[in-house]
Amino acid sequence: MAGHLRGLRHRTTAPGPSTDQLRRLLRPLLKAYVLGYASSTTPRLVTLLVGVISKYFDKGSGKKLDFERVFSSVYKILHGGLEWQRFPTFCAALIGGTTLLQVTPYFLSVLGVRTCSFNISILN
Repeated sequence: MAGHLRGLRHRTTAPGPSTDQLRRLLRPLLKAYVLGYASSTTPRLVTLLVGVISKYFDKGSGKKLDFERVFSSVYKILHGGLEWQRFPTFCAALIGGTTLLQVTPYFLSVLGVRTCSFNISILN
């Protein structure tokens, strides 16, 4: 019944790059995304915090501090930075693209794909 499977070898590891190699590949991309996210949301959060503190300590204005509105603003700031068309995604795409362009020949060689190289000489 299993005679046709007798000649097959069992593969112990999955083909392709290992998890360490993928981690090394994705680390710059994630760093760029986190730094882009922090640089786009931190100034807005600081501005909101300064406004909240100034309202809290300005007793003469008669304005009450609305925490529901503050938390809604914080949520909008933090959630808005995660949208795909924002600055953090651009940073990750820029850094990730350059990283992938550098690493692609290495991973192709790991996968067993032959790359071709051309020798172009202008002066013959």
